[in-house]
Amino acid sequence: IPTGSSGGSVSSKFKITVHGESYDIHVTGANPSGENERRFYMTVDGVPEEIHLASLGEDGEGARSSGGRATATKEGHVTTSMPGNIVDVLVKEGDEVQAGDPVLIIEAMKMETEVKATTAGKVSGVFIAKGDRVVPGEVLVEIE
Repeated sequence: IPTGSSGGSVSSKFKITVHGESYDIHVTGANPSGENERRFYMTVDGVPEEIHLASLGEDGEGARSSGGRATATKEGHVTTSMPGNIVDVLVKEGDEVQAGDPVLIIEAMKMETEVKATTAGKVSGVFIAKGDRVVPGEVLVEIE
């Protein structure tokens, strides 16, 4: 798929099957987002979507997102599924958490949502503060 921010049209239709579910995909455009990131615009079963792809380094570690945070690549990396603003941080470095414990609250689309620990362990890093703007895929909290 060619990328670029101006001119030309991009169009590609295909069907994928993931875990037995089939999806009709229509890629309608693409733009570079940052140094190691690209954005694709598409419809999935007729619903418009914007997908951000970030390159992984040779070591499998995530590149930095456009917000400057590492890209989530491990089970203990807590991220969000929607862009939004941090309303509250419920943990600090050194806290013990269980899988499913709330670790932060994000406001996205005028709704507050708890973001939960993905695994049990000790919080080894908190990379956000109240008021920060975050995007999906960024490491917000790390649990080891």
